[in-house]
Amino acid sequence: MSFTTALALLVGVLVAAPLVAHLLRRRKTERVLFPPAALVLAAQPVARQRARLEDRGLFAIRALAVLALAVLGATPFVSCSRLSLGRNGGGSVAVLLVLDDSMSMQARLGSSTRFERAKEGAREVLGSLREGDVVGLIGAGTPARVLMAATSDLAAVRATLDALTPADRGTDLDTSLTLAAGIARALPHADRRIVLLSDLADGSGSDQPPGLHLDVPLWIPLDELRAQAPDCAVLRATRKGPRLSVDVICGADQDAQGRSVEIRLGDKILASANLEPRRSQQLALSIEDATPAGLVARLTGQDAIPGDDQAPVTAASVAMQIAVVSDLSASALVTGGPSPAEQALAALDETVAVRPLPVVPDDAETLQPYAVLVLDDPPGLTPEARAGVRSWMERGGVGLLWLGPRAGGAILGAAFEPFFPGPARWVNNAPSGAAPDSIQGLGEVGEGLLALAPRGRALLEERAFTEAQVQGRWSDGAPLLFQRAVGRGSATVVTLPASAESSDLPLRPVFLELLARALEAGRAQQLGRRSVAGAPWSFPGAIPDEIVGPGGPLPLREGGNGRVATPGRAGQYALRFGAQQELRVVEIDEREVDTRPRPATPPAQERALGTQRATIDASPYVAFVLLLVIAAEAGLRLRARPKDEVPGAA
Repeated sequence: MSFTTALALLVGVLVAAPLVAHLLRRRKTERVLFPPAALVLAAQPVARQRARLEDRGLFAIRALAVLALAVLGATPFVSCSRLSLGRNGGGSVAVLLVLDDSMSMQARLGSSTRFERAKEGAREVLGSLREGDVVGLIGAGTPARVLMAATSDLAAVRATLDALTPADRGTDLDTSLTLAAGIARALPHADRRIVLLSDLADGSGSDQPPGLHLDVPLWIPLDELRAQAPDCAVLRATRKGPRLSVDVICGADQDAQGRSVEIRLGDKILASANLEPRRSQQLALSIEDATPAGLVARLTGQDAIPGDDQAPVTAASVAMQIAVVSDLSASALVTGGPSPAEQALAALDETVAVRPLPVVPDDAETLQPYAVLVLDDPPGLTPEARAGVRSWMERGGVGLLWLGPRAGGAILGAAFEPFFPGPARWVNNAPSGAAPDSIQGLGEVGEGLLALAPRGRALLEERAFTEAQVQGRWSDGAPLLFQRAVGRGSATVVTLPASAESSDLPLRPVFLELLARALEAGRAQQLGRRSVAGAPWSFPGAIPDEIVGPGGPLPLREGGNGRVATPGRAGQYALRFGAQQELRVVEIDEREVDTRPRPATPPAQERALGTQRATIDASPYVAFVLLLVIAAEAGLRLRARPKDEVPGAA
């Protein structure tokens, strides 16, 4: 409160003046004994009558009038922290509100959070808009996205803003500002600007202010959001038998001081370990091997963001396993050891475990540990193997089939489903390469298919690739490479073998590219069960009937490659595919624990774009109340009647 405001409010002290003046009229009278007075009725002394308030209602009205005068004198000096948009020339304005909905915005700010203050600031900006103005809403949490397209319907924007809830996403300030600038440039308004409501904490450690590359004016209000706050978080907690591993990250070394990790089953503490004063650490704990599921790793103590202080304990991930089925005798003669596919897979990623198999397993349970199944020129699949591979693919398995001379001589009863329906026929003549316009999706390495020297190829019936996505064709139009979705998994077919005896394909970079794509698809299926908040899940094949997470059901939307779901909250999710259920874990982005803000450029604080202090002119309302008080006093005076005189003694 300023000195002028306090001085104006001191006028309210005068409310006691009428009472003090009335009490000062009271005098102490001298008593004189008069014997005949005993014959007269007792009467109230006049001095005591004057010491009483004759009309309490009238006094209250006058006191209220004095208080109203004091408030009326103070209103010109009263102001509050409220965002108000500035205008250049008084014309209409196009505003793009960029609202940070990342995890760091859940830090407490007084009795609420930074996210709630940012939403309140957005409402204040909307309150300063007029007819003809246009506003859009952008989310700065990963991934940056348009929450509401630019519109003049302020009610729709308010409804979208009110529906926003806190999330555990990462922060992508630069992409969100670029997105907002692109939308602003497409608007016809001359006065365009971007309002960024964020704590500027994206964990990048950059000392460069956001928005330096923009050609649209940027305003970053709400300085109170940009303060570093202490925070520690449980990134993940994994279990392998009785052993548990808990990864903890803190914003600074001192934030871990005096805190510990507890492994809980409900309200029961099964194990605990103290944190060391380090920013990043991994703690090893142990419990009984027979302990059931449902464990939670929780931090003790308090920090700025309570929501990241616990994480579910899940099974420890293992190295991705790749199964390769090939003719071991033929590969030994050519390479002197493993097949070309095995050697290439091991060279592409040393962390994967390549397992050669003599035959294709007959059941899905045997294939369950494998993420990718590579079949190099098999002589067909038995009915049992086809059923097992189909069930495995429907659960998310990735298959890669190379067709060669052995596939063309499949035994009776053998087929290649679920890779494709129908038989395969091997011919000893083939075109010199692929059609150039059919391999554009493979990039530069796809040019290696233009000048192949094959000694034959596999020909398929048209029904084999009718429902598939052909990614490459021979120069005569026959399919060279195609892919089809099988449940949640996929099947890729190449009409050449992975052997240098039949073609020079294994000697070209495109051979490694095809194997690398299979690895990437398998890794996506495996890592999809453990991802970061804000990373989308894609379902090109089988679509889950329901996804339930910490925030309730997770909706699905149309994407570029099937249906897409984007989990915004960290925790465990249950995906239901008919009678089957799949569990996935979403982790927080560790960069969100670093609450150090990036600097804001001085142009972002220009008062021409807006102000954070707006004077509240309540004088008309106080004056109206004062008029009502004066009218009430006049009414009381009109209703007053003179008192009857006290009758004399008989």
